Amino acid sequence: MPAITRASLNRVDAAGVWFDCNDGFACRVTPVARNLFRVLFLRPGGLREPRTWSVCCGRAAGEESAAVATKSESESVAAKSAAEASSLAAEPAAAGVAIQVPFTDNLPRSPLLPSPYDPPWEGYDRLNIPFARVDCTVEQTTVALREQGTLPQSGSTVTEGAVPQAPAVVIRSSQLILTVRLEPFHLSWAVPSSTAPDSPAPGSTALDSGSTVFAEDRECCPFRFSDRSFAFDHAMKRCPPNAAAADAAHADAVGDAAGDAAGDTGSAGGSVSGAGTAPAAAGVEAAAAAGGDFFFGLGDKTGPLNLHSRRLAVGMRDALGFDPIQGDPLYKHWPLLMTRDGHTGVCYGQLYDSLADGADVDLGCEHSNYYGPYRVWRARDGDLDMYMGVGPGVREVVGTFSRLMTGGLGGGRGERGVGGVEERGVESGGGEVGGRGRVEGSGRVNEHRGQPPPLSPSSPALSVGPALIPRWTLGLHLTAMPLADAPDAQARISRFISAAHSTHMPVSAFHFGSGYTTIGKRRYVFHWNLAKFPDPQGLVGEMRSAGMRVVANVKPCMLVDHPRYGEVAADGGFVFSSGSPAAGAAERGGSGGGGGGGGGGGPGAGVAAGAGAEFLQNPRAAESPVSAEARPAAISQFWDGLGAHLDFTNPRTIAWWQANMQRALLDTGIEAAWNDNNEYEIWEEDAYSHMFGRSEPLFLHRPIHALLMTRASFEQQVRAEPGRRAYAVTRAGSFGIQRYAQTWSGDNSTSWKSLRYSNTHVQSICVFCHIMIAQYECIHMALTLFFLVFFLSSVPNPPPSVSHYPLLSFFATPRSPQNPSSPPPPSPLSSRPSPFLHPIPPLLEITRWNLRLGLCLSLSGLFNCGHDIGGFSGPPPEPELLVRWVQAGLLHPRFLMNSWKPDGTITCPWMYPESIPAVRWSVRLRYRLIPYLYSLSFRSSFFHEPIIRPTFYDFPEDGRCWRDGDELMVGPMLLAAPVVERGARQRKLYLPSQKPGQPEGWFDFYSEEFFLSGQVVIVAAPLDRVPLFVRAGGIVAMSESTVDFSGLHDEGSRVLRVFPPPVGPAAAVGGAASSSAAAAAAAAAAAASAPTASTAATAGAGGEGGESQWVLYEDDGETLKGDRAEVHVHMRWDAQKVVVTVSLVHVQGESGGESEGERGGAIKAESEGVSQGESGDSSREESGRGGGYRVPWETLKVALPAADTRELEIRWGGGGGEMGGARW
Repeated sequence: MPAITRASLNRVDAAGVWFDCNDGFACRVTPVARNLFRVLFLRPGGLREPRTWSVCCGRAAGEESAAVATKSESESVAAKSAAEASSLAAEPAAAGVAIQVPFTDNLPRSPLLPSPYDPPWEGYDRLNIPFARVDCTVEQTTVALREQGTLPQSGSTVTEGAVPQAPAVVIRSSQLILTVRLEPFHLSWAVPSSTAPDSPAPGSTALDSGSTVFAEDRECCPFRFSDRSFAFDHAMKRCPPNAAAADAAHADAVGDAAGDAAGDTGSAGGSVSGAGTAPAAAGVEAAAAAGGDFFFGLGDKTGPLNLHSRRLAVGMRDALGFDPIQGDPLYKHWPLLMTRDGHTGVCYGQLYDSLADGADVDLGCEHSNYYGPYRVWRARDGDLDMYMGVGPGVREVVGTFSRLMTGGLGGGRGERGVGGVEERGVESGGGEVGGRGRVEGSGRVNEHRGQPPPLSPSSPALSVGPALIPRWTLGLHLTAMPLADAPDAQARISRFISAAHSTHMPVSAFHFGSGYTTIGKRRYVFHWNLAKFPDPQGLVGEMRSAGMRVVANVKPCMLVDHPRYGEVAADGGFVFSSGSPAAGAAERGGSGGGGGGGGGGGPGAGVAAGAGAEFLQNPRAAESPVSAEARPAAISQFWDGLGAHLDFTNPRTIAWWQANMQRALLDTGIEAAWNDNNEYEIWEEDAYSHMFGRSEPLFLHRPIHALLMTRASFEQQVRAEPGRRAYAVTRAGSFGIQRYAQTWSGDNSTSWKSLRYSNTHVQSICVFCHIMIAQYECIHMALTLFFLVFFLSSVPNPPPSVSHYPLLSFFATPRSPQNPSSPPPPSPLSSRPSPFLHPIPPLLEITRWNLRLGLCLSLSGLFNCGHDIGGFSGPPPEPELLVRWVQAGLLHPRFLMNSWKPDGTITCPWMYPESIPAVRWSVRLRYRLIPYLYSLSFRSSFFHEPIIRPTFYDFPEDGRCWRDGDELMVGPMLLAAPVVERGARQRKLYLPSQKPGQPEGWFDFYSEEFFLSGQVVIVAAPLDRVPLFVRAGGIVAMSESTVDFSGLHDEGSRVLRVFPPPVGPAAAVGGAASSSAAAAAAAAAAAASAPTASTAATAGAGGEGGESQWVLYEDDGETLKGDRAEVHVHMRWDAQKVVVTVSLVHVQGESGGESEGERGGAIKAESEGVSQGESGDSSREESGRGGGYRVPWETLKVALPAADTRELEIRWGGGGGEMGGARW
């Protein structure tokens, strides 16, 4: 494929910085935020994908935006206002792209759209996304050609011993620097150091030793575009694992000197500061220890969490029973790749905004003698539209792209952007570009360091950000296909409800499988089988009386014999077959796309601008380019036969869907839609979608149907119950589904292997064997090693006594009414011997790797995720596997059991009598943790923080967390280590180390034993519990009740468990640690570790004291616009005393008076676990009303660890005000 080899600066204007490239291509660079730039390439024929839904600018219609269109110079000048013409003196080249004045979006808002902050139903014009503005500078300079084999600039003369120079343009914001080398064309990305001047000195180069390059293109031919098709690829340099340490050391030693001598873009080994945060020298060492570049993201990817050395596809499939190690692709189209640079430790992300089929990313499988180590993004079609964002930490990168996808970059709930592009010495066509222009972007990515703003009254989905879920969705959800498939389905579901009650199992929701829609054995969406369900409303009422909310499965395909197939076909409501590709191209106004202001044909090509909006205003006001009669449905294979998929880019289809959802589901009392089987596996090349009047090929936008299907369901739920939060679920989709729905990992299989790889981590026996087979083809050697380890480690290992853990009694089986304090009976499973002895041999431990599909989803921005507990397909889980899967599942936001087994077995909490106590204990632990988890869900929506995350998210400078940590964090306070091996009754784990000056150590959640950080420990893991640790200084809000769970997710008691670290001599470390040498090595590797977003915690074990803080969010759990209360908790400790200060902050919502969920009266602080008793102001009572909202509890208890004998003082901080950033 021909490459982009040279470019010239065209102009700088309100839309960005424009470059003319060879072969008629153009490139536009747009600062979107201070740490986020956008690079868009335009083909000579225009855009293939002129509309986009992937980003959400968070700005309402009518706010100022910049419009760009391809016009002649005279047309462009005529369109400018006098003010714009005087402020923008740029002279476009003859064939250049000119600028129009910023304008008010002339596309009317859709009546289907309740929120003005979501993208339009028809998507944004790709060249006119109304981002805010950002300050930046543009400077023309030269850079050195350092790499061997790099071609010098054409026409230049190279003198022996001289360093060749190339022209370049530098685009600089306060947090991100892009150097565009014009010939050979090449992009280099850097962050400024804390010592970089605000304004470069005269005569200085664009970048110097005050900046750090963290990513750059491959030196030769990084951008290629096919001249025979629409394929393209983008290649970048890669830091391979085996060269990371040497490269980092070399960069530290000579990087700055080489950069200064060459007038280059900076060294690869310098420190990174950006906006005041930077990896220290230890961060570089940790990056090297991690083994080169660390790649993560891409949605639902199987295999190790580090994707290095893999080739992965981007696409959606109905991947039933997928392999948890190598299965790819799965259900999400998610072209967002995040990287931790192996040289510098800087984290950054790249979002490729394209919905076209056929993209893949090679992260180290491919090698070539001519280029050095590289990675490459390849696409068979679509546009190269890339967003590059830098952290510099993983926390900031994840938050930045979550805001980009859900609307938190500014305008909606974000800050007001500031404008101004300053051009320094920029020349174009021989003349200097003077004056000042403006570039799209927001002032900065919001950090939300104070209390989050109130819920927006203008949007059902909080205006911007991931959807805030109703509180009830955090409880246990149950479903099973065999129940709804049974001939006596309603009676069986009634018995299912009774079983939950008789086993004292809390359940918050039941999900109807699609069996309620059957006629015979085939499924027909929105059709109730009244023979199996004679009284749907009565059944739903019975569930609601039992405390269960109801969700129903819906599917987007209608079988050809569906009773209502004809009416949808007559209305042109299906994805259709064009008859021939040529006809489809004619319908779209040319194969280049280009309509609606996009490249090539301009507004006159294809469908006129605004046609999509006209359809949304009145679905029958206009006809699409091909009439309904001429559009036969595209028939494809579905569940039980052939069918046609609904076209959610057709407003008539959206209206049909919402009307039938209201009639069949919502009017029956069902609350939410479970959008299933929406991968749209239609593989006919002539399949087309309506695309709001544009008629585009399906392969260019397949994932948009899953997104718009989910949105249609969500918005109808909002319309049915205004003022209440909607809950939706989707299996497939692309960027933006998190604005509306929860998701999960799909139809997993039942096995220990699937449990490991879906939920937590993997021991490396299988991995080691795989490597041996692949690299050395020693099959017999690998198998022999596997069985040797298995048999040598098969020795009994009885569990410790449960009585050693006093808090276990909080979650056990129901007490007898005559003796509520009686201890629970031991689980029958807990006495079984373990066939394994842990830890595994050191030879295998060095090859241990992580795979956590849920963590991969969460880091990709899908914070509200989970798995089918127990496995969807395959054999029924054995009792022990069921228990361990429930324990892993309780840590995830989505806590649901779902299954389909060939023998009709239903996976449920009471399927094995001997496992009921252990399962019930885990479920009750989940319910007790809901106050903490609900606060995390608030933070995920407002602050864009994952609820579950790998340990390197909170401890990025601890090299051990990147190298082989196999635990996960649940929020910033809890470290979890689920057990994923059959028979294991011990768990080996590493306790991450924190930054000096912060609390050092961890507490066992149950025994409250204290452990120092930075060591490997072996802890008991009886079948009755999942190993959990609390961070020193941690504050964990829980419900207090240990027996009565009738309140389910709304249980109205609270206890703050606080864990101040010991102060004075180093605390003794409990538990069995690894060997002293291994412990010392672990401690050394983690010496300088710390979470990037640490707060006021200032000292740890052995210090003089410290402090920490947390915010507990309280509201009625359902009302969208009502008031809420924020309980700000601040803890300070020293060697003699622990002081906990509680303040109640009221956040006023739109609704006046008392909200529906108000109950409770006064706050009375009480203490637990303190021998001295209460002191000072701890008995003071204050109003429990947070303004218009009353907290659901009357007494807030505070509990220290039982062994902590320090005085506990509880202070009431009053109402109003705030206590800092509420960030750990």
